[in-house]
Amino acid sequence: MGHWHRIPASRIDGPRRRLARCVRDIVVRTVRDVSLVVFPRGCAGCRRPDETLCRECRALFESFPVRGCASVSGGAVYGCGWYRGEVRRAILVWKDHGDVELDREFMRIMTTNVAVSRRGARLWHAFAREVARGCDVLVVPAPSSAASLRARGRFQTMPLATAVASELQVHGVPAAVADVLHMTGVTGKSVMQSGSADRARRIKGHVSADGGIEGRVVVLVDDIMTSGATLAECAHAISECGGIPVAAFVLACVPLRNDGT
Repeated sequence: MGHWHRIPASRIDGPRRRLARCVRDIVVRTVRDVSLVVFPRGCAGCRRPDETLCRECRALFESFPVRGCASVSGGAVYGCGWYRGEVRRAILVWKDHGDVELDREFMRIMTTNVAVSRRGARLWHAFAREVARGCDVLVVPAPSSAASLRARGRFQTMPLATAVASELQVHGVPAAVADVLHMTGVTGKSVMQSGSADRARRIKGHVSADGGIEGRVVVLVDDIMTSGATLAECAHAISECGGIPVAAFVLACVPLRNDGT
């Protein structure tokens, strides 16, 4: 199975704020637990009672769009669903409103995405080469800004990366999660930017990678692909350190005009 990598405290807060963060987290969990008693949970996508993610909403994460990304050598980003309607609502509830019960649902969805990607022979040929070399494939979660980590109190793409690594292992690929990307100096959210040029400017030059990945095949993992600017910058940072980004897996892709959706 894939392994969680602990986030260094310096990535989230200075030591003087840790106590306040712990108190806040306890309050948030208590409020969430009480609210589930007073207001029983509903499906994150459609609010159907007593469901975390109902069958109909889960099915919307099974369209498996594939988007191009010139920054990865395989040229493909593998999505689970389109970022709209119930899919969008479910991801926002999970990402920005702390619905950690969705971790398990989204991890299952990501494992299916990896299995479906086996239809892409070029990608899996790259994995086969790593198996022959006796090297791990590195599964790298896209980083969040320090402000996002503080607001959410967690690194939300890590469960997705763990699921991807675990499924690759099921199919004989020696995969390991590697938290090697860092984001600094970024404010705001990618999906809030007005266009692809704005999103590219927001992220450009603000992602860096740790060393020790030279010659290693890398799979990127993120929650949402909007214009592809974030993934492109992550791939660039990996390449600058000698890594080889071959593909990316995401929960959802924002539909573009030429997607025909």
